[in-house]
Amino acid sequence: MRSESTTITWQPTRGAQRRLRFEPYDDQLHRIEEVWTGCAWRQTGVETVTGLDITPTATDQTHPPATPTQHSSDP
Repeated sequence: MRSESTTITWQPTRGAQRRLRFEPYDDQLHRIEEVWTGCAWRQTGVETVTGLDITPTATDQTHPPATPTQHSSDP
């Protein structure tokens, strides 16, 4: 099981910035959904998951693939 956190952050076309965090929890992970309030991240949901598989997909040259960022801790 992964020992570090994984965070995916994005800006929707409309609305506040959002992110998904995958945090180690025993032998599983917590998937934490959050939205940016303008001052801090507010949790909107949480779920325990048993695994995480990140698979890059093919893209065209106009939109290069994003570089995943691994975080050992969240500020």
